Amino acid sequence: MSKLDPNAVLVRLLRQGDTEIVTEILKDTFKGAENRLILYLLTRPCALLLLAISSSALRFLVNSFIAALVLPVFVAAFYLKLTIWRLTDAHYSSNALWEHYCGSRDSVHDKHSGDGDSPHGVHNRSRSSGSRTKPGSSPTCRLWVAEWDGEILGCVARDLGSNSGQARLCRLAVSSWHRREGVGTLLVREFERQAKLDGYSSVSAHVSVVSKVGVEFFKNVGYTAEDGIGIKGWLGYPISQVYVKML
Repeated sequence: MSKLDPNAVLVRLLRQGDTEIVTEILKDTFKGAENRLILYLLTRPCALLLLAISSSALRFLVNSFIAALVLPVFVAAFYLKLTIWRLTDAHYSSNALWEHYCGSRDSVHDKHSGDGDSPHGVHNRSRSSGSRTKPGSSPTCRLWVAEWDGEILGCVARDLGSNSGQARLCRLAVSSWHRREGVGTLLVREFERQAKLDGYSSVSAHVSVVSKVGVEFFKNVGYTAEDGIGIKGWLGYPISQVYVKML
């Protein structure tokens, strides 16, 4: 495999033919963190207490110490797997992904592959958005992909933020073959450029509490944590932390 040239990476808007590979990249990115997040929630003090109480109660109903011990853990883990999947950026199907980010986009615009392309490291080339849009106006939600030599390397999406002047960065994912090569940074920089172009004053991103790599990444690109703000999971324990950057 040839070495990735960051200057040749193209960041452009999602096309319908990209949805299958983008969905797979998102699922692959989240798959590794899912089990760590479930383990984190199951080992919180309140969760351990509830599991112990459930095991003690089951001991009177089942004639097996091992079954009474394992069954509550299995049920809790299964419940968390279903719940966490719905709270993350990876649960969309390819069709739902397209409808969410591109369903309202002009169909003529989508047919032209040149529209919405933004090469990095090359000046005076076309940008990924031809006009400014006000925060909260259509299209508010967008998804960009990084492409190199015809291969989709990763993606990043914009959803509604916590306020009208804030863009929410989500679904940041890079193919396992091209991590630690600067693709994530390129995607974030293009996201920020577009957010500023569209009139947003800040960007927010939810980072998993078990992702040390994610935390370090966002700190390195200039984001700071907002204390006490994030998505709450099982029993009120946070599963993500919000990082914010002013533009």
